[in-house]
Amino acid sequence: MKNILIILLAISLTNCGGDDDGVQNCDFIGTWCLPVLGSCEDSPTVADIEFRANGEFLEGILAGRTWESSDCMTIELFSSLTDQKIEEYTLISLVDDVMVLDRGFGNTTYNRR
Repeated sequence: MKNILIILLAISLTNCGGDDDGVQNCDFIGTWCLPVLGSCEDSPTVADIEFRANGEFLEGILAGRTWESSDCMTIELFSSLTDQKIEEYTLISLVDDVMVLDRGFGNTTYNRR
């Protein structure tokens, strides 16, 4: 029984958190577009957001931010220069290639690019 608990604990700790290299395994990792003109192919890339597995966050052409998430639901954004938290997103849903984020000013729907 003790071994089963240890295995379950190990699985839960690695399920969506980071590993020793700082790589995170959340399902929202990747590039997402805001389909303002109907589809990602028709949308400008300046509306893209990208969550990189190494913790970097890009929004359009803006860099200099990182992200962290202990539960793959609440996403905290930090300034790379000051390490201060600057924003917080909440993952509302992620089904297939459609993600809905609450960015603090209402829900925003993104499609995986």
